Amino acid sequence: MKCLKTLGLAGLVLACILPSQAHASSLEWYVPSTDLSGHVIEGSFVQVTSTGAITWVSVSETGNSTRTYNHPGAVAGGIFYAQTSATVLPDDPVLFINVSALPTVAGNYTSPSVGLGVCQTVNGDGLCTSASNSISSNSVVLNGVVPPPIPTLTEWAMIVMGLALAGAAAVTLNGRRRRLA
Repeated sequence: MKCLKTLGLAGLVLACILPSQAHASSLEWYVPSTDLSGHVIEGSFVQVTSTGAITWVSVSETGNSTRTYNHPGAVAGGIFYAQTSATVLPDDPVLFINVSALPTVAGNYTSPSVGLGVCQTVNGDGLCTSASNSISSNSVVLNGVVPPPIPTLTEWAMIVMGLALAGAAAVTLNGRRRRLA
């Protein structure tokens, strides 16, 4: 039992000394339900605030066509292209959002244009870098919020260590009660 106490104390000291990884700061931007001539889009995408990179997207199109744009494409010329697959070909459908002035803080952002189009140019990674503007809407207000943080590995280790220490304390107290009785 003494070995378990020493191991628990050493683990607690290490958990306090080792620095915790910083959370990557990101914003989730919500695209409100927007009617584009019978094509209704709605969903969200995630932006890493330190780099401006868009790492995740899920925007649904309903109405005249039903598609899900769940693959981040390129950001070219201030326009973000979302794709229906990891790689696209010219003439594949894409969603585009003008993110040229997208802030890195939570709040509202009025995108000059949000729309649907057909990919015209594809880069070497299979990402759309330009598209024809089939249908779009001007001045769409996007709402950016900070998503809840996910614990890092170090934080999970501290949680497990705390539970182990609590278990060891319960076993120790239970043993003392039995000896006293």
